[in-house]
Parts: sequence; C-alpha cells; structure tokens
Amino acid sequence: MYYRRRFILALLHAHGDTLDRLRLMKLLLLALRDRSETLYSFVPYKFGAYSFQATQDLGALVAHGYLGAVENQWQLKDATDQMAALSTDDRSRIARTVKQYASWSTRDIVHESYRLLPQTALRSEMAADLLSGAELQAVQATKPKPSAPGLYTIGYEGLDIDAFLNKLLGAGITLLCDVRRNAQSMKYGYSRKQLEKYCKSAGIRYLHRPALGIASEKRQELKGPEAYRKLFMEYAKRYLPEVVYEQENLLFDVQMEHRVAIMCFEADPDCCHRSHLADSLAGLSADKLPVHHL
Repeated sequence: MYYRRRFILALLHAHGDTLDRLRLMKLLLLALRDRSETLYSFVPYKFGAYSFQATQDLGALVAHGYLGAVENQWQLKDATDQMAALSTDDRSRIARTVKQYASWSTRDIVHESYRLLPQTALRSEMAADLLSGAELQAVQATKPKPSAPGLYTIGYEGLDIDAFLNKLLGAGITLLCDVRRNAQSMKYGYSRKQLEKYCKSAGIRYLHRPALGIASEKRQELKGPEAYRKLFMEYAKRYLPEVVYEQENLLFDVQMEHRVAIMCFEADPDCCHRSHLADSLAGLSADKLPVHHL
C-alpha cells in the first residue's frame, strides 16, 4: 500500500474511525503543512484546500475494503494498525493534529486552515462568511501576481495532479494545450478526460492538440540522447512545417488568452518536443513571442 494512503488511514483511526469529507481534507492539510516533503499537494477550491490525488486515494481505499463511504462521511472498516508503518515524525504529526482539533467544529477547522494557509482560500465560497476583513485581505495578498504574457511550457513528470495545477495557477495560465499525440497516461489525473475535468475545476480551459505531438511509434525503443536528438530534429525540420495551420491556431489562442501553456510529459523541456514546438511558434509569431518554461 502507498505510504500516503497509510497516513490517511492512521489519521482517520486516530480521530475515531469516522470523519466527514470536508473535515478529513482539512485535517490532512493541517497535519502535513510542516512536512518538508509533503505527501499531498492541495489546490484552492470552492471550500478551500482540496487534493484530487487524496480523493482518488480515498476512493481506492473504499474499493479495496479499507474504508466505507456513507453519505458525506468516510468510515474506517479495516482494523489494521497503520500508525505502526509510519515514521516517528508522522505519528507525532497525526497525534498533535488530532489532539489540537478533535473538539473543534468542522467550520472552525476550515477557518483555521484559511487563517494558517490563506492561499488555500483564494477560490473559496465560504471565505466571505468565515473570515474577518483583515483575514480576507491576507487571502487576497497571496494571489499570484500576473506573470508575463506569452507562451509557457510544462511537463508533468514527477508532479501529482494537484502540484501540476498549482504550477499553472501560479503562472496565471488560462489555457492548457495538451500537445501529446495520445493524451493517455498511467499516471493519475493526466488522461484527457481527467485532465480536462481538473483544469475546469481550477478555472483553466483545456484543449488537446494531437496534431502537434509526435507519434508514439516514433518514440518506441529510443535509446540514448543521440536517438532523441535525431527524433527532435526530424520533428522540427520535417514535421512542423507540415502543421503550420495548427501552429497558427495555437498562436491565435495565445493572442486571445495571453498566458497559454503547452504540456507534455518530460520535466526537462530540452528532452521534450515541446521546446522545439515553442521555438517554431516563436519563429512564426510576428511580435517575437516570449517563451517561458515552468
């Protein structure tokens, strides 16, 4: 079992085996907020901090019989002591969190999460009702400053879906263009329908532009940097001139949206076709399109 799922089960057990969904999400946030390598990232959502990855994990725990989902609550069904599998520091985090917040109402816990982590309340529908004027100002102060207009590139390698969305939100991206030929992934959250859904939840428009990707059969059995160099050279010199119309459509999106990101898998843009696509778009642009790599 994934360590992060054991953490959720241990937190639920320490709190009494049953928690409502909103309360569990906020307690998970508060328990992890001082952890140097967090188990989950959280995006600002309609009730504050929310983790799509944690929600998927909770669903998996239900499917495997560890949890039950009854109305708006998670109920522990497996009595295995997951706390024993956690590090000493994580056991202390859970114990400290439960001791501090066990007697608090869910509403007060949500308020506390907004106070301690004001950036999580940026898109909250509850903030105006819960927070004072000064606290609301603190929330607005965490709003990312508008980044420079232009074309951005991003890879999702090494990022869970929540961390990926936070990168986009931090840069003020309003449109994500998926330039994979085949928008499917074994990694949770990155297949087309999932990704479109989560982008919409974060207020980001999603488009899949498969014509700008590299066919998967061309990537098979590539070994070493020289093989990739030849593939990207073929893509830049031979393929991209054949899809100028699709590139012009993308340039129009940048003109309309101002901050557009093109995405693929690789974390390093130099190891991905998106850097060559970005160079081509900059060359086609009449106003020296600026390119930024997230």
